[in-house]
Amino acid sequence: MLKIIRAMTLTTFVLSTPLLLSSSVFAQQRQNIQNQVSTTSTTPTKEPMRLNLLPQDTLIAEATKPAVVRVVIGCKAQVKFNGKNYTPEIDGHGSGFFVNPNGYIVTNAHVVELVEQTAECKDILAMKALEQILEDVNDIEAFSQKYPTKEDFIKDLKFDKIETKKEVILTNGDKLPFEVVVSGNQEDSGRDVAIIKVNLRNAPSLLIADSNQVQVQQDITAVGYPGVGDIPQERGVGYNEPSFTNGKVSARKYMNGSLVLQVSAAITNGNSGGPVINNKGEVVGISTFAYTKQSGFSFIVASNTIKDFLQQAGVQNDEGVVTQRFRTALNSYNQGQCEQARQNFITIQRLFPKHPTVDKYLQICSVN
Repeated sequence: MLKIIRAMTLTTFVLSTPLLLSSSVFAQQRQNIQNQVSTTSTTPTKEPMRLNLLPQDTLIAEATKPAVVRVVIGCKAQVKFNGKNYTPEIDGHGSGFFVNPNGYIVTNAHVVELVEQTAECKDILAMKALEQILEDVNDIEAFSQKYPTKEDFIKDLKFDKIETKKEVILTNGDKLPFEVVVSGNQEDSGRDVAIIKVNLRNAPSLLIADSNQVQVQQDITAVGYPGVGDIPQERGVGYNEPSFTNGKVSARKYMNGSLVLQVSAAITNGNSGGPVINNKGEVVGISTFAYTKQSGFSFIVASNTIKDFLQQAGVQNDEGVVTQRFRTALNSYNQGQCEQARQNFITIQRLFPKHPTVDKYLQICSVN
């Protein structure tokens, strides 16, 4: 605006003193003034669209999400009872996270225990079969007299086939079968840890912190797939995206000689086995159990116990190139350096095509 005001002032001066200038000089001066006005009135260059910069907590969450998985377990069977066929089935899920780029995942022992114990699975399936059978029973009283106990009923139940379901669901929705590498005792909550493996390379993974350094009142975040957050009829991106629940370390406790951390973050069914991270995005433990009737009493297995199981399994905790590149790309993106970020996003996409969020950032950077 300053340049426009100066041009208008100069024009007023020239037009008010025409006798002091020759016609040719006046014409040249007027042309110069018109050019100046035209230049200063040009429409400003359109600025590129601003990036949606991410706060620090969101940066950590974005870097953590790709490494978190849903662990699905279940059993199904074909059974016969009184000449009729029934197909009882049970399933459930917990959470877990990649601890190594070669497909190694940490979760709870109690999450995978069911599929490792066929006898227990068979017992639960028998009760599911009973629910289906009772729908066909006309005389419940006579049935109860004939089968006064569960054992009496199971004797007449013929199992033809039992199958187990063991799969991991990645944050992009892909499903992969898993095998149990090593598992602790689910009855010992202080060592409720299992290491499982899927056939995958360059998986994004998380680093494990030293739980001896964790202090009371330290900020933590529980990550995973709480069942209360699932909407059965929705199986889209939201279903595969883990939840982040903030809290603090309430106390350091010991169970059978193993450190467990009491935390204020809410832990519910489905959270089991999910990582609990500090404000650096490092794992300080995994969710294991909570007292459902009392709020504020959730417990996590300490990270150093996880390290014991990794050593037993011969697995090294390694963040991997995909996670490192992704963090670098996010920082570049957040500094407005979209071209640098884009190059790293492209590399990540090549190394790990199953990455759930790279495409989103590539689309943003393509228009900036």
